[in-house]
Amino acid sequence: MTVAEASQKMDSLRVRHLGVLNDAGQIVGVVSQTSVMERLRPTLLLDEAAREKQTVLGSLHALRAAIDQAGDGIATCDLGGHIQYANRAWAEMHGYSHDKVLGKHLGQFHTADQLRNGGEPDLTLLMRHGSQHAEVGHVRRDGSRFTTAMTTTALRDETGRLSGYIRVAHDTTEARQVQSRLQHSELHFHHILKTTPLTLTYFNTNNQITFHNTHFIKLFNYTQQNIPTTQH
Repeated sequence: MTVAEASQKMDSLRVRHLGVLNDAGQIVGVVSQTSVMERLRPTLLLDEAAREKQTVLGSLHALRAAIDQAGDGIATCDLGGHIQYANRAWAEMHGYSHDKVLGKHLGQFHTADQLRNGGEPDLTLLMRHGSQHAEVGHVRRDGSRFTTAMTTTALRDETGRLSGYIRVAHDTTEARQVQSRLQHSELHFHHILKTTPLTLTYFNTNNQITFHNTHFIKLFNYTQQNIPTTQH
């Protein structure tokens, strides 16, 4: 019960004074509501502070759980580039167990060349702009490499000075593989259109030829130099 709640409780019961009894049950004095509340105040304030602390701890636990379970790799670093915190995704994408990444330098997760190309943030620019975003190469524990879309955000102390930074890395390996397959499929489809025995010509809305295949050239005895660019 808070101080305010205790006061409201006494008000609801219309209690203004309380009798003080001795061991024999005889009234030996009277105390006012104000006196009671003043005596209870330290205990009630401690209880209220304990509840607020529990609420804050619960919120921090929920936030920690959300970060730990995030699909993207998240890590915080001090100004020297050492990992102060990393979630499971960060550890696993680099081939480490969660407890093996704390205290490691960023050089553990990037080659020297990768460090020079975004693996190690420019602290001057980070202080000036607050965040950086780049495509950054990483190296796994087994030596294999992968690329992430990396966002680095400045962490500041109560005076506004740069105290470290947080990094969020999204592994783009799968997206790159999908893009590669799409490009391969597009090239394969283009080859089919080029070599099909059917005569194919595409025009845009201005009657300009945007595509023609090999059979079109042969059918009309064109050469690469005299292929028309518009429809006649």
